[in-house]
Amino acid sequence: YEEFGKDIVCSAVSSSVILTVNLLERLNAKFECKENANIPLISLIINESNSLIQTILENLVDSLNEISKQYKKYLQINTKRHL
Repeated sequence: YEEFGKDIVCSAVSSSVILTVNLLERLNAKFECKENANIPLISLIINESNSLIQTILENLVDSLNEISKQYKKYLQINTKRHL
C-alpha cells in the first residue's frame, strides 16, 4: 500500500498475525508459521486443533477480513481446511 515503514496494511496484518501466533504459543498449540521472503505471504499451519484454537483462528480471519474490506487491492485471504 505504501513504502516500507509507512505501510499501514502491512502493519495491521503483521500485528494481527503476531498477536495470534503469540496466543497460540502461550497455549502450547502445535502449529507452524511460515513467511515467504520473496513475496508478502504468511502461512499459518495448525497441526492439532480444539474449540479454543478454532475461535482464535476465526478471530484472525475476521480481523484480516476487516482490513481487506478497506484495502481489497492489497490483501488476499485464503483459508484451507484439511481433515
